[in-house]
Amino acid sequence: MSTRHPLPGGQWAELLDPDDLSGADQDAFFDKYDELIQEIPQPAPQPDPANSAVMLPAAERKLGRAGNRALMDWILAKTVTGWSFSLDLPYRGEYRTLRGGDGKPMLSLPVLNALVKAAGPVQNALIDAEEDEDDGAPKSGLVSGTGGSTGTSPDGSPSPLPAPPAVTSATP
Repeated sequence: MSTRHPLPGGQWAELLDPDDLSGADQDAFFDKYDELIQEIPQPAPQPDPANSAVMLPAAERKLGRAGNRALMDWILAKTVTGWSFSLDLPYRGEYRTLRGGDGKPMLSLPVLNALVKAAGPVQNALIDAEEDEDDGAPKSGLVSGTGGSTGTSPDGSPSPLPAPPAVTSATP
């Protein structure tokens, strides 16, 4: 079932409810994430500045803004089922750049932001980041800054988990 969401300027969009998604939809989302993350070069392990005989593990690859935008475009293409715009569905990323005869964007920035906000519950369901009813802690999901839910913590926030141990050399 779709839910109608009001958008700025008197427009509207209908988006699928998270309950309408299947495991196959989640698989496709993670496949898209894997495709995007594979495009990012793998950083090389670096020597420990305190001990050059110790190699620190390579940093994890993280999606940047372009990767996160591509994931959001995928979500919008999957979930927008109807809208008041004279644009064909499914939603396409190139709609971000289209302009009408008056020179104004067909999908203005406030409209795009409202669409992204409306798709938030779908994104959370896809990454399994919904609140656990028992303890309020989030379930497993993507790492912050890699396409997970937005607005939970700033990029570059220190991890609450301890750093992995450094790989030591067997030679003196």
